[in-house]
Amino acid sequence: RDQPSVQAELRTALGNVYADLNEFTNAEAMHREALAIRRDSPANEQTGIAASLDGLAYALWNQGKLTEASRALARSLEIWEAGGSADSEEAAAHLTRLGSVYALQQRLAESQDLLERALAMIERLGGGPNLQRSQLLEDLADLSFQRGDNTKAGQLYLRVLNQTQALLGKDGIELMGPLNGLGSVHFVNGDYKKA
Repeated sequence: RDQPSVQAELRTALGNVYADLNEFTNAEAMHREALAIRRDSPANEQTGIAASLDGLAYALWNQGKLTEASRALARSLEIWEAGGSADSEEAAAHLTRLGSVYALQQRLAESQDLLERALAMIERLGGGPNLQRSQLLEDLADLSFQRGDNTKAGQLYLRVLNQTQALLGKDGIELMGPLNGLGSVHFVNGDYKKA
């Protein structure tokens, strides 16, 4: 049977495979087709539309089409929030992705706001330290540093460092980011011995 939802799922799967192969132009085309099918479907399933927007945004992001990617992610986030998933891991992931695209667009204040909302949401949802949370903290630290808030950046880098060490131990490549960030903060602050 030629059901729209099956056709959309097939194109979404193909889009994801193309993205995994770094063929983002083809991934974009498949996700655009899936999105069109879902929008035209009488069922008008919003979560499916949000999923297509997410896949499309990822393909666009990886082609450097950041304006289009941010629009797709913003619309997807609206759908998730309107659907009652405003305080969920999915919503936090959407906030994080949109915040990351905004950072690439140098929309630093907006990016920081979204990433702080995502972190607060993740912390409300519970669970202990994990690498996803550490990466989010490091992204926030980087933004704080870029915006000149060295005190906040230093505090966040220390938090990332402590969490990452608690998860992985005191050795590992994952520690390079927060150590480098913390060193940069100390250097800019003139504390060359700590840097």
